[in-house]
Amino acid sequence: MTANFSCFVVMPFADSFAQVYKKGIEKACHDLNVKCERVDEQIYQGRILDHVYQQIIAADLIIADMTGNNPNVSHEVGCADVLGKDMILITQSTEDIPFDVATFHHVRYEPDLPGLAKLKKELARRIAFYKDPQNSSGLTGRWILAIFNPSATTSKRPYKIDGYMISQRGNSLVGRIERIVGEGASCREYTFSGYTDGQAIVYSFWSKRVDVNSWGCCSLDRAADGRYKGYYFPPQGKAVPGIAQCSEQITLLRADSALKALGSNIGTNVRSAIKAWI
Repeated sequence: MTANFSCFVVMPFADSFAQVYKKGIEKACHDLNVKCERVDEQIYQGRILDHVYQQIIAADLIIADMTGNNPNVSHEVGCADVLGKDMILITQSTEDIPFDVATFHHVRYEPDLPGLAKLKKELARRIAFYKDPQNSSGLTGRWILAIFNPSATTSKRPYKIDGYMISQRGNSLVGRIERIVGEGASCREYTFSGYTDGQAIVYSFWSKRVDVNSWGCCSLDRAADGRYKGYYFPPQGKAVPGIAQCSEQITLLRADSALKALGSNIGTNVRSAIKAWI
């Protein structure tokens, strides 16, 4: 476990955010024995911006409340992003997330007491993930990716199946993909690299063959049943079902439970191919 793990919080200092900090952010940190600091609570000499930069550099994790699209918060998040710091973004409205950091996974919350209790719980889960990255290897192993035809919006039968061999270390994911069923099954092998915060997975993949010009990106979110569901999206941004032709819906399943999860949605030949790969 990382010793003296610390979070630096950037957020508006208005009175309306006092309980967000005390009951949501600070409480989540204290429950995990994590140092939690905000610049307005500190005594220091010199320019405030210089002190903020020093705190961002020193912190293990940045928690930023993007509510209201506050320019100071946006500036500090930009600095943290340039420095490659781990960040958790929270907001009362997703419309307040600037375009430049819109791809970061964020937590939406309500500012009432039940909402702050939920925020504390979700922050605690995510902070624990960053605090103990070496113990976060839950995705390591074999997985099955079911890919559904974007033109068959009501079909529950995947038209392509990929096998994933994933290695997770901390937040980072690397591995290999093999096409099990579907177009190009005899030659489709990919390398991939990605990131997870424990709830979402974002990764890019590219063909291992120099004569095959094939690559892409995917974004998935963890569902309540442990599956990861999402979409393939093209370079210009996340695909929206029914808008982008290539917005294939995808579901990532653990290999040892994939056959049961897919059930009657796959035929005998597909089931045999998955068994052979597993």
